[in-house]
This record gives sequence, structure tokens and C-alpha cells, in this order.
Amino acid sequence: FRNNINKAPYQIITYLDKIPNFENKGDFIERILYGLDNWEDDRMLAYFQKYIPFDEESKGRDNFWFFQILEKIFEYHSNYVFEKVKPIFINRFNKSESYSIEFSHDQTELLNKMYSIAPENSFLFLLNIYEKVIDDNKITQPYEDIDSPYYNCKKFYDGLSVSTEGHIFIQEFLLKHLLT
Repeated sequence: FRNNINKAPYQIITYLDKIPNFENKGDFIERILYGLDNWEDDRMLAYFQKYIPFDEESKGRDNFWFFQILEKIFEYHSNYVFEKVKPIFINRFNKSESYSIEFSHDQTELLNKMYSIAPENSFLFLLNIYEKVIDDNKITQPYEDIDSPYYNCKKFYDGLSVSTEGHIFIQEFLLKHLLT
């Protein structure tokens, strides 16, 4: 099946999916989907959803294939990918108790791929995430004491930060777009 997945993906995966449970069925289908290059057929998105879920508790590179396949899907279904990863990126900030969060290599590679295909939509996507994190994590003190419209964000640190930190990565991404 693996050698022919790009010739008739929907037919192959549908056939395998309909077979009553066999040993390691999910893993078997998941590994076949890794080799699918053309995700143009939107019927395949249901199989991505079913067999390659995002593992929120992942500590290592368990989500490597999730992001790799989203890069392929983005070429045909950008809105699907934007909707799929938006809560993941927002959650990176909301789950952390500290200022310093970093996106994984797989996440930054996906963002770079998205930007190379759809720069304006990727810019708006990241801007929306940035605004959401700020709005959900405002620190209005001491600014409200002096009647100022300004505020800080408890998830962003303005001191010594490095470009690998999530908020700095997004800021640099947004700035790069504005300067082009």
C-alpha cells in the first residue's frame, strides 16, 4: 500500500479503514499516510484527523508527523491548517506559567512553510494569535492608576529575550512581513 498511496490515496485508505479491526490498524494506516504527498482530495482530511491526532502531552518529537503532514495539506487546504493549529499555538502560551515559551522546530518549520505559500494570510493568522494572547493575559497595573490605555502581557517579557521565545518569534515574523 505504501508504494501506491500517491496513486489512489482515498481508495486505499478507505479500503483499509473499512477492514474490521486488525492488529495495529491505526499505526499501520498512520504510517501509510506519512508517505502521502498530495493532499488535494479533501476527503483525506477526515483520515488525517482520525489517524494522526495532535498529542498535547507530547514531550519530544511525537508530533513530528502531525506538523510534517500539515505542511503538505497547507498547499491545498490552508484554512483547514490555520484552524487546526490556531488553538495549538495559543495553548503554547496559555499552558505555560512562565514568560518563556518556545515553539518546537516542527512548529516553526510549519509557520515558515505557511508563510512561503500564503504570506498575507499567515501574517494575519499570527497577528490574530498575538492579539488573542495579549487580550487574554493583560496586566493593567500600574497603567490604570495613571489613566493610560497601555498595558503589559503576563505571557510576554520585554526584558532580555531571545528570538527563540514564542512572542519574540512572532514579533520578528510580523516585522519581517511588514518590511517586505
